[in-house]
Amino acid sequence: MPHFPLIEGLESESFSAVDDLLKAGVSAYYTDPRFSETEYVVREDPNGAKTLMRFNGEGWDDIKLL
Repeated sequence: MPHFPLIEGLESESFSAVDDLLKAGVSAYYTDPRFSETEYVVREDPNGAKTLMRFNGEGWDDIKLL
């Protein structure tokens, strides 16, 4: 599995790790309670775009823009 910053429970935590990554120009990856399957993550890019992604066993597929 590829390495990426994973932030679980972004909505319920009071930290700014995602904001710090985005300000540094780095995409942040985290889980979202709306998507309970473990192979789904959200990628948030520094430009504000959020993409639902799914691990396909070999890599990551973009599913849809959020």
